[in-house]
Amino acid sequence: MTFNLKDIEDGEIQSLIRQAEFDSGKQVISLISHEMRTPLSIISSNVQLLKSFSFNLDDKMVKDTFTLCEEAISSLTKFIENIYFLNSAFKGDVRVHCSPVDLNSFIDDVVRQVANSEFNQSRICVKKEILSEPFFTDKVLLKRCLDSLLTNALNFSSEDVQMEVLSGKNELVITIADHGIGIPEDELDLVFEPFKRCSNVRMISGCGIGLPIVKMCVDLLKGRIDFTSKVNQGTEFIIKISNHEC
Repeated sequence: MTFNLKDIEDGEIQSLIRQAEFDSGKQVISLISHEMRTPLSIISSNVQLLKSFSFNLDDKMVKDTFTLCEEAISSLTKFIENIYFLNSAFKGDVRVHCSPVDLNSFIDDVVRQVANSEFNQSRICVKKEILSEPFFTDKVLLKRCLDSLLTNALNFSSEDVQMEVLSGKNELVITIADHGIGIPEDELDLVFEPFKRCSNVRMISGCGIGLPIVKMCVDLLKGRIDFTSKVNQGTEFIIKISNHEC
């Protein structure tokens, strides 16, 4: 359906704009609700299991049940923190705090925390060429950025994820590549738009805030992010961040 704006009165134009904003808002609410529903359902069902059948469960089953609840709580907490960060960044309330970072241990910690299991950790193949001197940056923003990129790479690919970290005196370059589903060519311009999801990820959990957060973090660090992607071949992101001591 098309409209000739010259033939529509101002009131009708405003009505169309309000409807578009309302529809967009409904989509955002739907995405957020869906993302929260899964961990809440896991917690609820496992708590009910413990309440009803704890006397029949052995120690291992009880431990496994608590582990599922803890993982669901962690997932929900991370999601809420990301929403809060996104809102703060939109309002300009996020501040950059640079400090010396030991990149070797920092990268190892990020990979271990994102993987959350020995199996996933083995899927992240890391190559590092790092100077011994500390690199000055905001490690909280950098961690949030790498967390989102690695999580996406693991979620959208069943194969190993390649991560390369190169640090020089003036610049840090991090490349993260997967061999997963890729991004449709006509949707490449949408990847950094909040709450926009590609048409080929409908069956995969998420609400479209990971990459927008990455872009915001890189911008706050006055860095640069580039990417290439092909459907069913994979995606590669390259981040370049300056040493803030220089």
